[in-house]
Amino acid sequence: IHFTIIGSGPYELELKKLTKKLKISKHVTFLGYVESHEEMENRIAQAGIAVALYDKKYDEFSYYADPGKIKNYLGAGVPVLMTDVPYVAQQVAKENCGFIVTYEENALVALLLKFFSDEKMMRQYRQNALSFAKKYEWDAVFHEAFHAFTNNFADKALYNEALREAMGTGEVKSQKAAEEWLAESFADFMGQRATFGGRIQQFFQYIA
Repeated sequence: IHFTIIGSGPYELELKKLTKKLKISKHVTFLGYVESHEEMENRIAQAGIAVALYDKKYDEFSYYADPGKIKNYLGAGVPVLMTDVPYVAQQVAKENCGFIVTYEENALVALLLKFFSDEKMMRQYRQNALSFAKKYEWDAVFHEAFHAFTNNFADKALYNEALREAMGTGEVKSQKAAEEWLAESFADFMGQRATFGGRIQQFFQYIA
């Protein structure tokens, strides 16, 4: 097993010292910061599994956030072994495209050995990761949310009123243009929701 670490940060030097101390340097590669997103994705795609361990005791923010690297891993077809801190962890486990593990050495080792000892599981989880990632592509999320948004208005009254107001500003000249303007406004709203939490389910609860 070879462990590749992508990125840099305050723990990089400490981790490098630790690998030398444990005499495992030949089994660990530090890539540092990878500027090219395409190169990073190619590197990730070569992995058998990704490890995303969050310690809730020291990382409360991730509990409320939606870490982007989880999507990068799954989008590259790489299953994820992670702690049950980010909201997406339960979904990853449910869809069999990753595992939830406690923040303990023995639990981590046991799961890794189990995974790498079962080639059938490795192939299946890789396929599951790709299928799950497609559900979270921006286009799919936006269309689902916008559909719910526009269909939530009673008798379409509020939606039609919003269109009329948009056309009344003089900035848009037709209903089609007004609908596009409303969609763009909604996209901005969705972006802000993602920035401050990333839990798209909260939006559906908000409009229900």
